Amino acid sequence: MSLVTVPFYQKRHRHFDQSYRNIQTRYLLDEYASKKRASTQASSQKSLSQRSSSQRASSQTSLGGTICRVCAKRVSTQEDEEQENRSRYQSLVAAYGEAKRQRFLSELAHLEEDVHLARSQARDKLDKYAIQQMMEDKLAWERHTFEERISRAPEILVRLRSHTVWERMSVKLCFTVQGFPTPVVQWYKDGSLICQAAEPGKYRIESNYGVHTLEINRADFDDTATYSAVATNAHGQVSTNAAVVVRRFRGDEEPFRSVGLPIGLPLSSMIPYTHFDVQFLEKFGVTFRREGETVTLKCTMLVTPDLKRVQPRAEWYRDDVLLKESKWTKMFFGEGQASLSFSHLHKDDEGLYTLRIVSRGGVSDHSAFLFVRDADPLVTGAPGAPMDLQCHDANRDYVIVTWKPPNTTTESPVMGYFVDRCEVGTNNWVQCNDAPVKICKYPVTGLFEGRSYIFRVRAVNSAGISRPSRVSDAVAALDPLDLRRLQAVHLEGEKEIAIYQDDLEGDAQVPGPPTGVHASEISRNYVVLSWEPPTPRGKDPLMYFIEKIHRIKCDKATGIIEMVMDRFSIENEGTYTVQIHDGKAKSQSSLVLIGDAFKTVLEEAEFQRKEFLRKQGPHFAEYLHWDVTEECEVRLVCKVANTKKETVFKWLKDDVLYETETLPNLERGICELLIPKLSKKDHGEYKATLKDDRGQDVSILEIAGKVYDDMILAMSRVCGKSASPLKVLCTPEGIRLQCFMKYFTDEMKVNWCHKDAKISSSEHMRIGGSEEMAWLQICEPTEKDKGKYTFEIFDGKDNHQRSLDLSGQAFDEAFAEFQQFKAAAFAEKNRGRLIGGLPDVVTIMEGKTLNLTCTVFGNPDPEVIWFKNDQDIQLSEHFSVKVEQAKYVSMTIKGVTSEDSGKYSINIKNKYGGEKIDVTVSVYKHGEKIPDMAPPQQAKPKLIPASASAAGQ
Repeated sequence: MSLVTVPFYQKRHRHFDQSYRNIQTRYLLDEYASKKRASTQASSQKSLSQRSSSQRASSQTSLGGTICRVCAKRVSTQEDEEQENRSRYQSLVAAYGEAKRQRFLSELAHLEEDVHLARSQARDKLDKYAIQQMMEDKLAWERHTFEERISRAPEILVRLRSHTVWERMSVKLCFTVQGFPTPVVQWYKDGSLICQAAEPGKYRIESNYGVHTLEINRADFDDTATYSAVATNAHGQVSTNAAVVVRRFRGDEEPFRSVGLPIGLPLSSMIPYTHFDVQFLEKFGVTFRREGETVTLKCTMLVTPDLKRVQPRAEWYRDDVLLKESKWTKMFFGEGQASLSFSHLHKDDEGLYTLRIVSRGGVSDHSAFLFVRDADPLVTGAPGAPMDLQCHDANRDYVIVTWKPPNTTTESPVMGYFVDRCEVGTNNWVQCNDAPVKICKYPVTGLFEGRSYIFRVRAVNSAGISRPSRVSDAVAALDPLDLRRLQAVHLEGEKEIAIYQDDLEGDAQVPGPPTGVHASEISRNYVVLSWEPPTPRGKDPLMYFIEKIHRIKCDKATGIIEMVMDRFSIENEGTYTVQIHDGKAKSQSSLVLIGDAFKTVLEEAEFQRKEFLRKQGPHFAEYLHWDVTEECEVRLVCKVANTKKETVFKWLKDDVLYETETLPNLERGICELLIPKLSKKDHGEYKATLKDDRGQDVSILEIAGKVYDDMILAMSRVCGKSASPLKVLCTPEGIRLQCFMKYFTDEMKVNWCHKDAKISSSEHMRIGGSEEMAWLQICEPTEKDKGKYTFEIFDGKDNHQRSLDLSGQAFDEAFAEFQQFKAAAFAEKNRGRLIGGLPDVVTIMEGKTLNLTCTVFGNPDPEVIWFKNDQDIQLSEHFSVKVEQAKYVSMTIKGVTSEDSGKYSINIKNKYGGEKIDVTVSVYKHGEKIPDMAPPQQAKPKLIPASASAAGQ
């Protein structure tokens, strides 16, 4: 019984063997077979009946011989007719049956063909459907897996930035977000959704490849607001916001033109009584300066009449606000000119400046804009300085400081602000807040009563801290109620004394309760409480104690109730319950913070507190981590934040200062240390330290163990991708296969294979490498060494392979070259050569004996010949040459004369070649100065080629 293997995509279907037929076809075949058997039986029965009739007739004839011939003939004729009728009937029946059979067979053939065709088509359709279903299932699974792998919540790469523009100018806000599925972005103005259809042409919202823009056409003053963009997908939501400030200038002219603008300035309360006619001769124009510079705005004019004692009044305005002299600004009017000088420009000084000359005859004025550009930040990318610093609600121990955000254009968004205070008369600035405040208002507490203070503000973003703002005016820490409690008592005449209300009260032991307690100002991170002092209060000074309940917030929109504890400590262990009730019902929920649960929360709180304190000074925004560059160098990287010029950064290895060629640039915020050609000698503990007067921070990375192994794998990945093809180098020892890489060390996971079989290092095949390459040395190659060679390097995930087929012509050429190198090396090893060196120059006085001695080598023993000026030396008592033991050679010249000066050469040669060494001999006479010659050095030999027969061998 044969087994039929069914394809995998047909295993769901029902199949039949070769006897496959439907029920109707089998029924027709059975009916045809039964009719055929019946017809055969009928024919046989008729034949028997005919034979029996013939026999009866014969018997009747024989028995009744008295029948007449006529009767006999009639009987015979009737029988023949019956026989003929039966034959005709049988023929008709047979013909009808045959025709019916042929028709049935034809119909059966057509039916089988139709069944076969239908069966083939059905099978094809089922196969196609099965394959399609299988592919759809596979694609659906892969799509689901891919989407799961790349799915992530929205992440903002480039945030919105604030802008300050003039009226009727367009402004474009843009930011970049990524995420999968693609986030849906909605824009808001002061928390209200922006609808383009509501104001056609006002807003244009676009989105291209993750960059989303909102363009506000012809901005007006009402467009000043906080604009937010919210990106949402199924995995989360992020938002970014920025402020747009639309400035309004007076008049119909453009802001950059210097003209007299009919602006509605407030009228002066005091107008000179004299009538003056003022005509401007020279006017100040639009001026551009930078913070920290000096500038003077000046107009010259003709004043009629010109009176020395009486002059019209000059007034200066900035943005419709009357200016007064200060330590920053000086005013001058007289001698036909008016000027406004700035000793140290600041961003606050930017604005529309107007000079008004006021007299009884009217007002003459002129206006122009002064633009002040931000000074270069202390740290690249840091924001500009905050502006318009003001102090409010000064009291005996606190004051509220407000300011405006910097004019940010290209810098990253401002994350918060630091407020500094300084006591008047000192230069000791103290930072008031530990963490940056998010809004432009901060209550400064802890002031000493009766002292005066000045304040400044610095902005912070991801790049660093800005320059400080212009300092505020001096503010005295005094209770404003003390002035109200001061009373003047009139005495006789015009004398009066000042006394406090306290002096009129009795000696009350316990003051009354404060009254009118209310929150005069509420912000996200502070509350200003105000109250009326008690009555009576007594003569003694009062102290107030404020009792707080831990902060509670209930957001009805989200249904979230939260309680914030400023300082979470061991005393906060316990059960916390929140109750919600209205006029109908009450509900509550409890949280148990006891035991391990409390310890976990306490540890997290302490960690966050330490992180907060750490980030107040210079700190690491990203701790030390490593990667491998394209040049296969290990790079240690860390990111620093909140640094300044005085911040010191150091690299250490095993607590020893690690010297680098260049100092790190802290302004970039990124510090790098390159370790070229990593090896085990680089094992150790690497530290990066930051330190200044605000604190210090340390980041540690130990290169050892798994970290070191991972670095080797990462280097293998870089080297494997950039490895060269295998190259053949023939040497006297054999054939060497080389793979050049950016860096190679034997600690990398590499393999050499011959015909897909791994090669182990042996005397015949040696495996090695250098810093630039890995190699396989095939020593004394034979025919067995032919085949495909593969070099592979494993990077922990993938194998990088390079292959070379060393067979056929490639092997023959390499083998021939190896034989040449081998022969050349043998000849080089055994040729004649000088072992003991000779000097290249010899200086000797006349009459002395010169002896040149050296050692020679060669196999077979070399032939040694001496020459003078390239001529054979005639041996005599004056010249003698000696060779001992076939290796010690010497030449002696007795009683040298000036004629012996010249070039002496020694030739050392055997059948494999040799070398020639030249020595210059200089003879000087007795009493003469020794000739000035370069110090003698070892003579350099010149090679002598081998003989033709040896070369052939």
